[in-house]
Formats: sequence, structure tokens, C-alpha cells
Amino acid sequence: GPAWAELVDRIAGLSEDHEEVLAFSLMMIRLAGCLTCNLDSYRASLGCATCSRRTILGFKGDDQALLEQFEKARQEVSAYLATSGRADAPPLHRT
Repeated sequence: GPAWAELVDRIAGLSEDHEEVLAFSLMMIRLAGCLTCNLDSYRASLGCATCSRRTILGFKGDDQALLEQFEKARQEVSAYLATSGRADAPPLHRT
């Protein structure tokens, strides 16, 4: 929908290390299940862009639900960057 398209357009215009780009990536990685994808999988053969489009087309919520997912990821990235002090810091290890 229009709200989602507006978010995508805004994110596309930002630098790759911008907090909102990092949050958008985190959200998409979670929605698409990228961490369980491997080179031999059908998903991998489609490519990341196609997989991302299919993930959004198959999303069971509306624009508002997607925007809420983005906001949640943005808050997580913001909190992480505030603790680490920089975007290129190594990941936090949770015990």
C-alpha cells in the first residue's frame, strides 16, 4: 500500500549505514527468514530481491503491521547503536 511504498522510497534514498536502513534490513531478514536460507535452497536460487518481494506480497498483515515491524526493528537498532557507540561495532553476544 501507499504507506509501505513511502517507507521503501524513503529508505532507498538513505546511505547503507543509516540507522533506518539497518532497521529495514533487520526487519526484512526476520520476515524472510534469511538466516535459514542456504545456497542450495529454492529461496536462494530466486535471489534476495525476488525473495524480499515475495515475502512482502505474502505478508499476512496490512501496511500498519509492516510499519510496526519496522518501528520495532528501528528501536532495536537504535538501542544497539546507543550501547555500542557505532554502526560497525561487533555484534552483542547474549548468554
